[in-house]
Amino acid sequence: MKRIRIAICDDDSIGRGLLQESLEYLLQENNLQADISSYCSGQELLREQNRYDILFLDIRMPKINGIRTAEKYREWYEDTIIIFLTSYEDYVFEGYKVNAFRYLKKPMEQEKLREALLSAVSKLEKEYEIELWDEEGLHIVRPKDIIYVETSGRNVIVRTVEEDYCVKMGITQFAENLNGTDFISPHQSYYVNMRYIKEFNKQEAILVNGEKVKISCKKYAQFRDIYCEYRRNRRNH
Repeated sequence: MKRIRIAICDDDSIGRGLLQESLEYLLQENNLQADISSYCSGQELLREQNRYDILFLDIRMPKINGIRTAEKYREWYEDTIIIFLTSYEDYVFEGYKVNAFRYLKKPMEQEKLREALLSAVSKLEKEYEIELWDEEGLHIVRPKDIIYVETSGRNVIVRTVEEDYCVKMGITQFAENLNGTDFISPHQSYYVNMRYIKEFNKQEAILVNGEKVKISCKKYAQFRDIYCEYRRNRRNH
């Protein structure tokens, strides 16, 4: 498994330090590699806009609490595993709105922290991955991290949230890896991950990163219907 990106957001500096020490111990104990970042407030976390696999988030913080922070963070990263830290149970039901994975009550018990961390890691490991081979070697990516795939001669360009890969493969063959995922083909040269579409018109889809992808005339109606159904399902989820 690749290195896990973990963040701790808590206004209590002592609590942050103790949690980081505990996580480092548990990661080493289970032979897991991770990078841990620390934030003292929701504002600082949101200002950086960094993507994490697991986010430990205190609920009771000044100015902007953990629930509001999570709501904003979810607008950018829907799949980050959020584990709330709290001394209270007042916000448990609100946590369902942001798909909280666990609640850990302060002061934290080591066994409960271990269970939460290993369960989160297990969830990450179960996510589907694709093997990409290019001139530099093998790369492992998750479909949810692919923004779009584009034909380029006899190759496909796979644009992900982190970097691009040029893979020697036809787009139809590559699309077989995307069965059952949230991808749609608005044009014969593209497959686009619907989670990254910001808006669209009859000529193009505008993505959250500002890029534009062509929509062919003959595919527009199908694209519109599938994408609108996708959005309705997301709202009702």
